[in-house]
Amino acid sequence: MLGVFIIITGLTAAIALGLQYYFSGDLARTAADNTFRSMSEKVGLQMNALDNYSANLVDVLSNFHTLSTFPDPEKERCALPLLGAAMKHNSSIYAVYVGYANRDFFELINLESGQEVRKSFQATPQDSWVLVKITSLDGRSKTSVYLDPAFKIRAERREKTDYDPRKRPWSAAARASARMIKTPPYFFSLLKAPGVTYARKVEDGQRVFAVDISPAGLSEFFQRQRFILDTQAFVVKNGARSPDPWTNSRIKPWPSPKGGQPIPF
Repeated sequence: MLGVFIIITGLTAAIALGLQYYFSGDLARTAADNTFRSMSEKVGLQMNALDNYSANLVDVLSNFHTLSTFPDPEKERCALPLLGAAMKHNSSIYAVYVGYANRDFFELINLESGQEVRKSFQATPQDSWVLVKITSLDGRSKTSVYLDPAFKIRAERREKTDYDPRKRPWSAAARASARMIKTPPYFFSLLKAPGVTYARKVEDGQRVFAVDISPAGLSEFFQRQRFILDTQAFVVKNGARSPDPWTNSRIKPWPSPKGGQPIPF
């Protein structure tokens, strides 16, 4: 009888441990599933909100008559605070700009859109903006003006350039379309990092207004999400992992399978 009792006791303990292991694993899987579903919904909402904001901003800029031609100093002083206000409360917006049919280019860059942006332009903590102006008035030149939060000039640098905004992907796509366009991820020429652009042509391509979205602000958003320990997350579209450029965040890049399309974040 003692032997039977020991066997029954052992079996009971084994079954109990097995059930405990099964249900604890099931609870863990359910918790992980709920966590990732919640994060997926947040990411989707963030993407949609950014998409709508950027598109609306391009629409507003396309009606900004102060920049209908390359601005003189007086128009520049009027334009900068308005352009800055459009970016100030959205860290995902890297820059707003306009490219002209004569190759002139006027851009305001938001240094608060990420630490990598600030490092790329070798800006100081006192700088909040970089104004980039490219003209052909005295040879083809690029002027980079470093501005404080009140748009006062701290430093200015001038150099030769062969940059032609008309040949950039965003400009070519916008000029070929009657509607606003949104590019796939590509490398920004000044930042040397990938992102996407929303753009629209005005007056049959006499100028193109555009907004750049860098990965830095989105990386900060992802880093604020609560991940389960020792897990990774991928942004996907139609089942294909996206080759998105969030290499500084916990969202890991992954090459798309053959034929896969990059996600238009």
